[in-house]
Formats: sequence, structure tokens, C-alpha cells
Amino acid sequence: MEISVQNKLLLYADDSVIIAYDKDPKAVADMLGSDLKSCNQWLVDNKLSLHVGKTECILFGTKAKLKKVPDFCVAYDDHVIKSQESIKYLGVSINNTLSGESMVNSVIKRLGRLKFLYRHSHILNQTLRKNLSSALIQCHMDYCCTSWYSGLTQNHKNKLQITQNKVARYILKLSPRDHIGQHELNLVNLLKICDRVKQLRLNHVFNIYHCQGALYLNQNFTRTSSAHSYGTRSSESNFIVPRVKGIASNTFYYKAILDWNDLPSNIKGLPTKSAFKQSVKQHLASNSLSQEMSDFTV
Repeated sequence: MEISVQNKLLLYADDSVIIAYDKDPKAVADMLGSDLKSCNQWLVDNKLSLHVGKTECILFGTKAKLKKVPDFCVAYDDHVIKSQESIKYLGVSINNTLSGESMVNSVIKRLGRLKFLYRHSHILNQTLRKNLSSALIQCHMDYCCTSWYSGLTQNHKNKLQITQNKVARYILKLSPRDHIGQHELNLVNLLKICDRVKQLRLNHVFNIYHCQGALYLNQNFTRTSSAHSYGTRSSESNFIVPRVKGIASNTFYYKAILDWNDLPSNIKGLPTKSAFKQSVKQHLASNSLSQEMSDFTV
């Protein structure tokens, strides 16, 4: 199928995505329409068919620019595919402004499962409450969070933290008004949402640092030592921070490099993934607890 399209084609199992970009929305629609027609012909030639009913399109842009294109659609042959405000791809809800809002709403909906868990909490010990909460709710907060969390508004980040706090109260059998801070989260071996996202980002960077990451990620990470002829304490373990502006400051690779460079050298130098993950979690939890204590004393 790759030879039948002119734009970027992403393939994963039975999911296919065509990505086209241009300043002119009409040009984007024309490119996508041409590629869809070409794909459809390739499928017919190979005795397959394109499921038009499951085919969606979405136009990404700022809210101001999207308002100027209220009726964006992609057409090929006799079919017209209207643009959606959000779509679901590989389990991630993606909205047309890439704000992550639709993903937050999807995660918060999972909190309804807590009512079911509360009805059976009398027969569950703390370990089982923790395991069930992780399997039914927490896992959705973790899923691909390194790609969508950074773009959230502070209001949506707060909503996610409130959701996690409710889960922690359930596990610890606390009342709805009991305070949840890092101390309480430590009791159930959890990090705050912002620190959990940072931990997962750092796990990816560990793989990249040891040349075990995906090739498409490695190309955005350049060792400081490879760009400077002089040596420094951090040149061997740090990455060059790219110059970015606007929405690029929310990208995975920019945030991940900042997080990695801020880590203590002794943690970055750990040889095994298991030791690294444990040390990073302890480091983040300790920093969070120290910050809470500092805020309290002030």
C-alpha cells in the first residue's frame, strides 16, 4: 500500500492513517482524497475493500483557525467523509486542537467504576483494592500519558489529580474530605499524576540513552558530548536541549530531555532498568514530599 499514497502513511496491525499537511485546508482535503482513491484502487486490485463506514478524518489546528473551516471534509469517488472534532486512534482520544481534553474526559469517565468497587470494598483488603483500582482506573491515566499530558491546561491537570485522589481514598478507606498528599500516596505506592508522567518519560529516555529505544525516538536525542569538544561533568550523560517555541515545548522529546538532564548523575548512571525505575520513583516522591513540606511551612 505504501507505493499507492503520496503522503505519510502510518500502519499498525489493521489500523491505517494517512497524514497530510498544508497551510491551505482545501489542499489538505485534495491530497487526502487523492490518496484515499489510490488506496481504494490498490485494495480492489488485491481483492480487498475499504470500510468507508469506519473511515474518519480530522483537521488539526488552533481554535481560531479551525473556526474559519467549519465544513472541512474529504471526498473521493462518490464518498464524502466529514471532519470530526475528536477521533480515537490506538486507544487514545485525539481532539482537533491536540489539547488532550478528550483524553482527560475519557479517563475521568472511568471513575464511574469506583462505585462498583465501593459496593464490594467490605470483602476486599487493601492489596486487592489497590490491584483492582490499578487494573480498572489507574491504567487509563498511564496509557500514552507522555504524549497528551503536557498539552493539558492546568484545569484539566487538576481534574486528573482529583480523580487519582478519589482512588487513593478508596484504597486507604478514607472519607471524601480527607487530605491526599504525597505521604498518603506513598502508603499505596503511587506518585502524583505529574510525577507519574515524568517517571514514564524518564523510563523511555533510559532506553534511548542505552540505545534500546525506538529508532524514530533516538533521532531527537543528541548527547552533549557529541556536540562539544570540551568535556564537562554532564556532557557524557546529558542531552542537548533543543530550541523550541510554541506548542513544540509540550512535545515528548523536549520535556523528556529536560527531565533527564535534571536527574542526579548517580541515578542516570544506574546500569539496569529495574534499579533506575525504583530510584527515579523514590527521587520524585521525595521531591514532591519536600515541596509539600516547604509549602506548608511557608
